[in-house]
Amino acid sequence: MEEHEKIYDEWKKDLPVKLQENFEIICDISGKINSLDLISYLAFYNALRNGNEYSDYREDKHFFVAEAVAIHCLKKPIIEQTIISEDELPFAFEKIQEAALRFCFLSDAISMSEKPMDKSLLSEINLTLQRESANIRNPGHPEHHLSFSKILYKPFNDKIEKIFGFSHDTTIIIRKKIVEFLRKKYATASDETIEKGKVLAKQLIKYKKGVVGAESIGSNIVNLEEVINKREIDIRDLCIKHSLTQLYKNFSKCYVFTVDELAEFCDIDVTEVNNFLNTYSCQFLEIPENEKIYQPLNYLHHKPIIKHNESYLIPSIPLFNWAVEEVYKKEFRKHTKLFDRYTKIKHDFLLDTGVDYFSSLLPESKIYKNVFYYDGENRYETDAIIVFDNYVFVIEAKANVISEKAKSGHKDKTKDHLNDLIKKSYDQAVRTIDFIEIGADFYDKNGKLIVIEKPRNAVFQLVSLTLEPLGNIIPKIKTDDELNFFSEKYFPWIISLYDLISINDFFETPSLLFHYLDSRSRFLEYNDAHIYEEMDLVGYFISRGGLDLDRFIEKAKNEGVNYVYFDNETDFINNYYMHLFEGRPIKKPSYFKNLKFKELISKIDNSSIPCKSLVSLKLLSFNRNSINDLMQKIEKIKKMYYKDDELHDASIFTMSDGGFGFTFMIGNDYELLEKRLDQYISFKKNQMFAKTWVGIAEYKNEIRIIKILS
Repeated sequence: MEEHEKIYDEWKKDLPVKLQENFEIICDISGKINSLDLISYLAFYNALRNGNEYSDYREDKHFFVAEAVAIHCLKKPIIEQTIISEDELPFAFEKIQEAALRFCFLSDAISMSEKPMDKSLLSEINLTLQRESANIRNPGHPEHHLSFSKILYKPFNDKIEKIFGFSHDTTIIIRKKIVEFLRKKYATASDETIEKGKVLAKQLIKYKKGVVGAESIGSNIVNLEEVINKREIDIRDLCIKHSLTQLYKNFSKCYVFTVDELAEFCDIDVTEVNNFLNTYSCQFLEIPENEKIYQPLNYLHHKPIIKHNESYLIPSIPLFNWAVEEVYKKEFRKHTKLFDRYTKIKHDFLLDTGVDYFSSLLPESKIYKNVFYYDGENRYETDAIIVFDNYVFVIEAKANVISEKAKSGHKDKTKDHLNDLIKKSYDQAVRTIDFIEIGADFYDKNGKLIVIEKPRNAVFQLVSLTLEPLGNIIPKIKTDDELNFFSEKYFPWIISLYDLISINDFFETPSLLFHYLDSRSRFLEYNDAHIYEEMDLVGYFISRGGLDLDRFIEKAKNEGVNYVYFDNETDFINNYYMHLFEGRPIKKPSYFKNLKFKELISKIDNSSIPCKSLVSLKLLSFNRNSINDLMQKIEKIKKMYYKDDELHDASIFTMSDGGFGFTFMIGNDYELLEKRLDQYISFKKNQMFAKTWVGIAEYKNEIRIIKILS
């Protein structure tokens, strides 16, 4: 046996032993601390983050840690009395936090070590779904989720209220306000505790001065005489720390709440709040003893609130935010007509919202939604066709979800879902493209003929639009098509609505979308290059001014590296949203580092000239130095034009792609501009032996002429 195999076997053999050791720590400490205080503290601690700048990395803080300990406690009778001393309590909290975190990580390690060595893409996707169901709590931005949910479930508000006794709007309000509510509750408890410390300090200082006797202190101070010998400022600090230690012992004051408290804060009817909390609550001794405390879909996924003696506690806010709709869907399935209506509305919501985002990304595009075409007697439908310049987007919306069975590790079920979400939509889109290519007739839902003309130099982009947040598995699907889903001719853009909303927020001009899709496709050609999720690709694209990861990969390959992993690149995006949704000022991150260049690209994209996107894409492929050089030249000739009102031009040339030249011309005589531009780019192309030369002309502050010589 090889040495590394021996080391691996020893490591694997030791895993259950270490797992049990940490489980025993969880059992020991959780049996000595009031259950509500313990869960409250862990919920608080694992939710801590830097409020000034967002970061995915939060050291040892993970929401699933509080969930795991909560589930363990809920399997047993509540512990009412804390028997650990005040001085030892902070260390006990720290110890159980460490043990629970190690327990979860060791559980993942054991689960992975027990699986056969299957390196197939399907197994990798299945493992990702399983692992992230256990430890990822925000598959999309919570505010986006609530925004989508509010619209999607609005048609079912009356039905939800009839079934559950609360409206869906009530759940939105509570979920939007719950963090603020708990922060205020913690701040109130903390302020009261500090105030008690200050009062105690005053009494001690009076005692030190002989104004009052020891009996007036009103607190159990060890080494009283030693304390009063300190300076007054030190006595105050000591008393505040002493009081905050008391808060550890009663941490449930910060996190446990009543129906009345939440109803008053949210300004919602008490009965509705009561019905809502009880629908999503579980109690001590409710969870079976054999329930795992850490697994892909734990008990709290459907009942994320703990109830005890008419008081409530939420161990994990993100889990709470995403659990509401899961209970709806489970109930809807019991009623065939209701579920069929829900399925249709869900699809329509996905398509309508997705098309709205594409319309925003591609203003002035031609949009054809819910179109039909015929092949003999067979009638086919396409969800949407969007034409912008020479780009044709064929969109198929799939609102199916990844089932709990698949998230629990069932590979066959995962394969079925991928087939429904990706393969079927791809096949539908390819068939639609084939019919566009031959100039077939299309019809709207009322049977009216629609003429969809194939643009010159058409670029077809297949889009599989999903409601399920699939951003974490999509970058694993490479262009080599290991799943055998795609033809060689087209590679789809599989995009979740949760990612598309952010792309719409950050892509400032249409050609950025095309540039991103080109860059994305190049990245996905590398089987040994890996990234966590779609939004990381978007993040690198924005932060680097283009997704040039393929250059980095080629360099690594030339240096003998056979596995490249790119770190997360979404912190700046999440930081923007954190500030935005909390009402704090922040500048939106931009792809464009040169604002004049952004203005130029926007003018080209906003023009009505065919094949304008080809020009924008070529300019976007320039490096930063070339862009700055070009814009300096353009700004210089513009100043000259505004001064003398004469025709002026600026050019740039690169040897890439067989030689590419670009000329910008400005003037006040349209016919002269067109004539001179034709002559000039023809001359420059021949002079520089360029493969391609592009010329554009600005007239009356608009790009009115585009010429391409190849």
